[in-house]
Amino acid sequence: MTPDRDGPAGNASYSWSDFDPEYYFNHYYGEPHADDEAVIRSACAAFKRAEPLGGKLDIVDVGTGPNLFPLMCAAPRARRITAWEYAESNVGWLRAELAATTLRPQWQHFWQVAQAACEPELSLPDDPLPMLRATAEVRRGSVYDLPERTWDAATMFFCAESITEKRSEFDLACNRFARCVKPGGSLIAAFLVLGGRHSRRLRAAGDGHKDRADRHRRGGDPQWLFGHAVPDRPRGLTAAGRLTSSTGRRGSPEPSRRPSRRH
Repeated sequence: MTPDRDGPAGNASYSWSDFDPEYYFNHYYGEPHADDEAVIRSACAAFKRAEPLGGKLDIVDVGTGPNLFPLMCAAPRARRITAWEYAESNVGWLRAELAATTLRPQWQHFWQVAQAACEPELSLPDDPLPMLRATAEVRRGSVYDLPERTWDAATMFFCAESITEKRSEFDLACNRFARCVKPGGSLIAAFLVLGGRHSRRLRAAGDGHKDRADRHRRGGDPQWLFGHAVPDRPRGLTAAGRLTSSTGRRGSPEPSRRPSRRH
């Protein structure tokens, strides 16, 4: 990482090609945590309300990183899932996880949380891997290059504020995320409200994400949002819930895990 000494570090300041997904997995998911369980339950509840009710959806998860639970939350409602990830190391890691014959114990635990959250409306298999392999595609791409009005629903967990310290780049990432769904599509996101650079933006606009960048980690309240993109105003969001935490567990010596495009 080579941040600008005279100002906030931009997305291009970070060496995303050096990102270590296995280290990240072990650091954050080696021991399942209640914060992640709460995010999963909230996301599954939001997907239950995603329109058209009961129908299958084309879904994108933006900045997936070394994390399967966004795909697990989406799978029960998905016709197709696109895991949109920039780092080549993360792309390879995700494909290997989906090709595995068995789930890691941590993913099995999170899948059980998703199963419980989807009941009684949906009856899900004990092993999600066949369903994930049948519906999920891992695609290398930047949040800044997301096509507009493409998916029925979009999720973005822990991404926008993790990839930059620059307000303009953060705003652009939120904008691209919000505009990637079709009019009337669903936006589901998790983020950490901070006391720093982006917190006012998050509260005011509801562009939801959960911070994992060590440069931002000072503690805060994880929140989640669920909303619909309205015709001609695809950034419209409605706050649907709030998670609280005082654990402060999100410290890491590693850089942010979700790279976007270098400028």
